[in-house]
Amino acid sequence: AIAAGITGGGNAINDWFDLKVDSISKPPRVLPSGQLNPSVAAILGCALIALSASASFMLGPPMAAVTVSLAGLALLYSWKLKRTFLIGNLLVCFLSAMTVAYGGLAVGAVKPTLVPAMMVFFFMLSREILKTVEDLEGDSRVGLKTVAVVSGKMWALRLFSILALMVVLLSPLPWVIGIVSATYVRIALPWIATVMMA
Repeated sequence: AIAAGITGGGNAINDWFDLKVDSISKPPRVLPSGQLNPSVAAILGCALIALSASASFMLGPPMAAVTVSLAGLALLYSWKLKRTFLIGNLLVCFLSAMTVAYGGLAVGAVKPTLVPAMMVFFFMLSREILKTVEDLEGDSRVGLKTVAVVSGKMWALRLFSILALMVVLLSPLPWVIGIVSATYVRIALPWIATVMMA
């Protein structure tokens, strides 16, 4: 619940910062289309983060410190680092991977979460690169230095393809190292391969 609150709050605030870009690239979205007042989105985001950070103290001061740090990084991304070349993308991937590792940290068993967290990191990195292609027009018009803006659409698509293939190749790893059962192979792997290679 804490991880979900930080993620949801961070996404709401990110959409508030992205209002100008989204009005160009994604005008039907909730904020650019006027379905929700941007100020309400910002307040909701801040409230979710504040509630989640407060709840994290129930897990002890170390976990509260981790939670506040992750929330701070999410806000820093939306405010400044999103505008940087690749650094912002890598931070998003790290924060996404930490949603998995956070549970391990909370119960003192982080080691089993490291491989899934790594898979989430690379999945999100491929997604982040693809999003720079999707948002190319809006990002370039407002001066964002994304991978697609700096390196070009085709180079970004090639990088996405390489990362997507890496995710597919890594997907059997949890079963190979014995942290999941054969059911994972039968159910999850076909879906992972289909989604990533579509």
